[in-house]
Amino acid sequence: MGMERIYIANAKHGQNVVLKGWVENIRDFKKIKFFILRDRSGRIQVTVKQGESKEDVIKIVEELGREYCVEVRGKVVKSDIVKAVSYTHLRAHETRHDLVCRLLL
Repeated sequence: MGMERIYIANAKHGQNVVLKGWVENIRDFKKIKFFILRDRSGRIQVTVKQGESKEDVIKIVEELGREYCVEVRGKVVKSDIVKAVSYTHLRAHETRHDLVCRLLL
């Protein structure tokens, strides 16, 4: 049996997690891409980097739009770069991302 989904507020540094939620904001800086994932408990920054992340993961992130509903699997890593109080950094290069659905109907 795989990992069960947890809420963002319960994600802890060093933990491998499955998170589900909505894409709130997306940034693309060529070699590094990130988006803010939101669920009912909070927000987390999801980051993918060229050279560290799988190409198929990078392509999925490039196709994301605001308010897409997604499932993310990755390792939570505390980041000193992320300044927003409620944001934690989720590195996705160690596992995989699955696009669950594109639109909420």
